[in-house]
Amino acid sequence: IDPLDLEFPFELNKSVATAFQLINKTDNHVAFKVKTTNPRKYTVRPNSGIVLPRSRSNVTVTMQPQMELPPGMQCKDK
Repeated sequence: IDPLDLEFPFELNKSVATAFQLINKTDNHVAFKVKTTNPRKYTVRPNSGIVLPRSRSNVTVTMQPQMELPPGMQCKDK
C-alpha cells in the first residue's frame, strides 16, 4: 500500500478526496476489500476488487463534508 497513511486537508462543509495504490508484487492475483471504522463519513471507490499480477490498483477515499471541527483537530478513524 502506498502511502500507508492517508491525509485529508480539512475544510468545513467540503468533501475531500485522497488516493492510495495497492501494489501487487507477486505472480498471483490479489483480491482486496477496503473497510473503514466510520462508513458514513467516508466513501471508498472501488471498495473491493482484484489487483492483477505485477500491477497496481488505484483506490480513492472521499471524506464527506464535515459540519464541525474534530476535537483537537485529531481523527482516529481507520
